[in-house]
Amino acid sequence: MITFIILAGLLLTLGAVWAHVGFMGDRSIAVFEENGDQAGPGRFSVGTGYSDIAAPMHLGGYVVQGVGAALMLRVVFDTARVAWASRASTKTGPAETPAAQPGGASL
Repeated sequence: MITFIILAGLLLTLGAVWAHVGFMGDRSIAVFEENGDQAGPGRFSVGTGYSDIAAPMHLGGYVVQGVGAALMLRVVFDTARVAWASRASTKTGPAETPAAQPGGASL
């Protein structure tokens, strides 16, 4: 169970990092200026080298986060279900068999 909790936490973190990096990599800034008769660049742009994969990385980060959250919820609800079932079984005690009751059938 500890392995699943660690795996879910790693998936949540990895998904958050991928989503952030993909979001930031999809942006670019461009500056255009009129130079008139002066020599020099009229266009200046700043972007990332991975802008082609930034959008799928952004969306993939959300998918990885969703898988991590689903795994974490599964672990939480399975643990709660087992704890509730064990608490309920200790309240009721062991089930009686028909042979142990008076007038019950014997094998």
